[in-house]
Amino acid sequence: MGLRYFFISGTSRGLGRAMADVLLAQADVRVWGFSRGAGPSHPNYTHHTIDLSDSTAVNQLIFPDLTDASQLVLINNAGAISPVARAGLQDAAAIEKLIFLNLTAPLILTNAFFKKYEKQNTSKLIVHISSGAGRRGIDAWNVYCATKAGLDNHARAVTEELLATQKNDTHIFSIAPGIVDTAMQTEIRTVADDEFSLAEQFKNYHETNQLLSPDLVAKQFLTIFNHPEKTPGPVFSINDIPSS
Repeated sequence: MGLRYFFISGTSRGLGRAMADVLLAQADVRVWGFSRGAGPSHPNYTHHTIDLSDSTAVNQLIFPDLTDASQLVLINNAGAISPVARAGLQDAAAIEKLIFLNLTAPLILTNAFFKKYEKQNTSKLIVHISSGAGRRGIDAWNVYCATKAGLDNHARAVTEELLATQKNDTHIFSIAPGIVDTAMQTEIRTVADDEFSLAEQFKNYHETNQLLSPDLVAKQFLTIFNHPEKTPGPVFSINDIPSS
């Protein structure tokens, strides 16, 4: 049996950090993290410091040669929500930066992952961390909604490509993790009521303990990593997967 390699963007905090911690508890797993801040301190963790909103840095990223892999997994987790503002009130540079981080970078990394490991005879999985916001419109989140919808449709399109080329050892999913207690939620709660009509609703999620723990959500993803063939893919919510 070979080792299972997981490449995770955004491992310095939030869901990405929780996923790394949960995965590293398994002896056959090696994790490579990509983020600006430091990741977990663990002998089986390799960190690559990178600003995933920097196009030059993302385009120069190279996946390693791995000849002992039994599974290769790319998790496009890094993302942001700002600008939280209605159309006509946004800074053009902020729009461009968010689109690159949330959508362009994951597509570039996915393309590089395929190029590197396409001919490797092992199980391969790409996971986009999406959002319910990609499947409906939300006031003042128009750019964020657009980027997450892009991830969803990218997963659908690549799934069709895998079917057309009969690459049965590869899967791609775009998964909404639910409302997770991360720094993004903290940022949302700072937006004024007159700038975001759902501001009170999101504050209430926090005040009434409705936010999901990153550790709990990360553990739910283990079922997907272990059995990608049993998911309802390519686009679904983590709540669609029974707890293991």
